[in-house]
Amino acid sequence: MVRGVLPAAGPLRPLALATLLSRVGSGLLMTVSVLYFDRIIGLSIAQVGLGLTIAGLSGLLSAVPMGHLADRRGPRTLVVVLSLMLCGLSLLYLLVQNFWQFLVVSVVLTIQYAVLEVAIPLWVVDHTDAPRWTVALLIINTAVVALFQVLSSRGIADPATAARATRTAGLLLLASMVLFAGASWGNAAIAVALLAVGALVQVLGELLQSSGSFLLGFDLAAEPAQGQYQGVWNTSMSISTMVAPTVLALLPLGLGVPGWIILGVWFALIGVLFVPVVRWAAARRKRSGQIHTAGA
Repeated sequence: MVRGVLPAAGPLRPLALATLLSRVGSGLLMTVSVLYFDRIIGLSIAQVGLGLTIAGLSGLLSAVPMGHLADRRGPRTLVVVLSLMLCGLSLLYLLVQNFWQFLVVSVVLTIQYAVLEVAIPLWVVDHTDAPRWTVALLIINTAVVALFQVLSSRGIADPATAARATRTAGLLLLASMVLFAGASWGNAAIAVALLAVGALVQVLGELLQSSGSFLLGFDLAAEPAQGQYQGVWNTSMSISTMVAPTVLALLPLGLGVPGWIILGVWFALIGVLFVPVVRWAAARRKRSGQIHTAGA
């Protein structure tokens, strides 16, 4: 089991450990942060959503310059510096007392995977009969990612398999949105069960999506400018982070069950479309490489 979970000996192992620690911290933050700012600090949902949207815009604008800096100074140095900064800035959340302080901190801390972080805690507390401690079940996400991230990437070896994995991820995310929506219909026991199963299905989709995304971000990039391509690629995550709070406020938190279904259908549709889009991009990169070789 350990052999399947850990990568081969070498530089990948400390990287895997660092990723594990980062995801554990992110998972803990995801499950409580929105409830903390809404219920303890007293910010409104609109304020929290606006803060996270502006934070996403900040991440969007910084992605390409950061990629360029990685090409110039080296990715390892940049990761170490940014990780240390992130560690220090995370502690500032404890000092937040009003919206403007929250906004300032939310902007170096661009928080991702907003469904688990923004929508689910508020959905559990405000729209289901599940006890509030159920939010802690969402730690399922962190545990599964920590244990199975390496295994989930097996078999994803080229753009074609990465695209198919993303398609499967979209369908799994649709199923998880349906399960989350169903939690509002039953009693406390049914709600807890549906939320737990939904969280498990969601994280399976997340694993496939992140594995496929990681491969495509490198395999479709030009070798001399990997950092810049990574910046452009990660811009999509920044856009998602920027618009996610508003989308979640309008759809699942605004429309309820229909909103969850609409969101799930969107995930599935994007996943299905990924296959022909990646096929086109891979073919275009191959033609570009052949032209470059001939010119040289």
